[in-house]
Amino acid sequence: GGKPSIGLNTYQNHYAESISSDYPMIAVSDTRNFQFQNLCSILKVKVKGNGESLSQIKVTSKAGEPLSGFATVEFENDEPVLNFKEGYADVTLNCSSLTLSNEAQECYTVIPPQVYADGLELVFVTEDWQYMTVSTAKNIETKRSQMHEIAVSFEEDSLPDGMYVVGTVAG
Repeated sequence: GGKPSIGLNTYQNHYAESISSDYPMIAVSDTRNFQFQNLCSILKVKVKGNGESLSQIKVTSKAGEPLSGFATVEFENDEPVLNFKEGYADVTLNCSSLTLSNEAQECYTVIPPQVYADGLELVFVTEDWQYMTVSTAKNIETKRSQMHEIAVSFEEDSLPDGMYVVGTVAG
């Protein structure tokens, strides 16, 4: 038979204290016993603020590795591996007006497990179109069935209208 294929959505939705329903799994068996395996990694973004209403978080792979798109699933040493046929270097998490406070809000995005050679860029956009851009360290490796955490904060008075703010966080 052919290889299984999946699509990783370019747009995902934020759910409070939950991972998106876009978290794909696969099970292959010659018997009636199936053991499901996660195909992706989770990017956990902890974000603090001062009452801002967060609209979205756009994540971009700075070296162009796919974060969304269409892939076939292959197996290497009984481990599922995604092989992208058509990939896009970004994914956007729609946050539905998530209100930020000094208590970190956790946002989860499903991403492919791989090494991001030049790191990731995250653009946080508020409902009133203020934005903050954060770049991570290089050579971020995400693994299947594991979470990679990034923590950021909207600093008071750091987002004047129309200003492009750049900060670096450890990733």
